[in-house]
Amino acid sequence: VNAVGHYERALAAAEASAEQVRLKCLIGEAYVIVGDARALAYIEEAKTTLDPETRPAEFARATMIEGRFHHYHGRSGRAAELLLQAREPAERSGDIMLLAWIHAYLAGAYQHLIDFEESNRWTQKNVDLGEANSDPHIGSMGFEFLQENAFMQGYWRRSLEFAEQHRELGEKAHSSDRLAWNHVPVVCSNLGLGELTAAEAACNDGLEIADRLGDERLAGFLASWRALIVAELGRIDEAVPLADAAIERADDLGLKSGQLESRRVRACIAQLQDDHEAVLDFTGQIEKLLEGTDEAIHPVWMSPTRCQSLIAPGRLDEAVQRIEETLEKTRRADMPHWEGMALKARGQLHAARG
Repeated sequence: VNAVGHYERALAAAEASAEQVRLKCLIGEAYVIVGDARALAYIEEAKTTLDPETRPAEFARATMIEGRFHHYHGRSGRAAELLLQAREPAERSGDIMLLAWIHAYLAGAYQHLIDFEESNRWTQKNVDLGEANSDPHIGSMGFEFLQENAFMQGYWRRSLEFAEQHRELGEKAHSSDRLAWNHVPVVCSNLGLGELTAAEAACNDGLEIADRLGDERLAGFLASWRALIVAELGRIDEAVPLADAAIERADDLGLKSGQLESRRVRACIAQLQDDHEAVLDFTGQIEKLLEGTDEAIHPVWMSPTRCQSLIAPGRLDEAVQRIEETLEKTRRADMPHWEGMALKARGQLHAARG
């Protein structure tokens, strides 16, 4: 966002139409990164002057940015529609890096719709595109979503294998961004495997890099996971203020995924404290944030935690419905870890009923 002032001054001085469009897209993209709704006005204004037939790369880029904005705000279905519109002119333009970003963002959109098969189909295109063009940066973009999809499904070791390939390509590309985001699967997969010392070390290292790069989105995720790791290590008194600070950080940034994940983590910590009221409070906040979105990951991820706390006060009918819905989703999306968590909640429900 610090760049916006510079771009706006340049826009005011620009006389050529092409330069004005370029600058409007840059301003829109800068706002998208921080979830600022002003992004849409700049992108839509830029698109009104762009003919996809004569200026395919610029039209594709503007449409891609518009799609990414919707994705950041939990509207991944709409994001996918726009990104698919952007793909054809991007292909026609011959700009392979632009095409790679569209593939990556499509993978991200379908990921958040828990259509991991479709997400992997798009991200594999970047693995193939990187190999075909001997471009390690594009190749690493492909492995980024392979590793993320694997840990989101609960395939921890597979995710770590992809993470190693992602890291190697990131190093070949000399990409600080690729190497920074490589910490995500390493942290989450080690946490899933119960390798808490390794998870904490990777999380602290990733936070240092994210803060150095000024990547607030990555830093926000890692700050939340650090709190959960600390809690799992038994340092609850230390974890609670870390988790509360992560929620505040996510709310300041205003991106939906960070707000959801920070509250899911806080609910998990409350569960470790056997504070069912707090669990229902934080998962209730998640449900409120999910209104008007098609975000599908967090309803699955938070459901077993909420169900266990519904059982404690005797809200069994609500728990039954939620457990069965979660089991259907996890089986359809091939999410075995989360299916197991839902089955555990079902077992607790049967025990509560006697």
